[in-house]
Amino acid sequence: MGQHFSAMADYSIFDKHKQSKSSHNGLPSFTDDPFSAMADCYRVFSKPKPSKSRDNRLLDSTTTTLALTTLATVAVSALVYYRTRFDDHLDDEIDKDHEDQEEEKRQVYPPVSDLLVVSKTPNMDFIFNEGDGRQQQQHKILLVGEGDFSFSASLASSSPSASNMVATSLNSRDFLYRNYRNAMDNINELRRKGCTIMHGIDATEMVKHDALSGMLFDRIIFNFPHAGFFEDDSTESQLRRNQMLVALFFENAKKMLKAGGEIHVTHKCSYFFQRWNIQVLASNVGLRLIEEVPFNFRDYPGYHTKYGFRGDKNFNCNPSKTYKFGF
Repeated sequence: MGQHFSAMADYSIFDKHKQSKSSHNGLPSFTDDPFSAMADCYRVFSKPKPSKSRDNRLLDSTTTTLALTTLATVAVSALVYYRTRFDDHLDDEIDKDHEDQEEEKRQVYPPVSDLLVVSKTPNMDFIFNEGDGRQQQQHKILLVGEGDFSFSASLASSSPSASNMVATSLNSRDFLYRNYRNAMDNINELRRKGCTIMHGIDATEMVKHDALSGMLFDRIIFNFPHAGFFEDDSTESQLRRNQMLVALFFENAKKMLKAGGEIHVTHKCSYFFQRWNIQVLASNVGLRLIEEVPFNFRDYPGYHTKYGFRGDKNFNCNPSKTYKFGF
């Protein structure tokens, strides 16, 4: 093959490639611009030739054979080059999938030390409020958009009085029973501790719901709001739909918040989620950002971040923050 390239080296078509040499056998490196090289070869050797003698025709046949060999070599080089790039990209995606799977395992099977924690963690303090027990018991908490109710159950295990908690989900009890293996256990434990459970509560119009009408809360919590996945939607369409969900939630929650109360939204802070502009959406309805703090699901023993309509699977919630808003 090295001889073929050498035989063709005097053709002007290769003049612009002569200076670029690969580290293999000193051959021209066509991977820099393989398709351009192929096109040049095709244009030169496809030009009509005048009638020639038998010797010239034999020379043309040999030349054509060499040209076709060259084209085949260039094509193979191009395929190897782009296949290598594709494999590198695929390896990166596989590594990312492995990281997500490991994170899911850590959430499904938390360390034994987590399971033994029963006292409040620092991140629970700003939900129950710092102060004496009497003040904590008077704190009224509304949880919105619960998945398998594991977050509510985690709070109830440390709450001075779970009877002051109202935990809601958009999904029906039947949906939870069929899709989340631990949902019923969590719900039953919450009821045993006096927590109020409600199903079919839409965060975008909850202020109008008969069961919640007229109720006011010290804390209203919505973890990882999401309007769902639609494969045919563009990124911009998904962005607008999720922003509408959060904006309508803020409008409703504001009307259900006690003076001095807080609305907490826990949200992923990677690129796409940052574009939701949570702070701007809150400001548009008259809410101010009090503070934002890093969120770690391990601060809530037993909490599992569930996909809404993708079975009993946890999503990777890192990195995330909890944004606290008030009047």
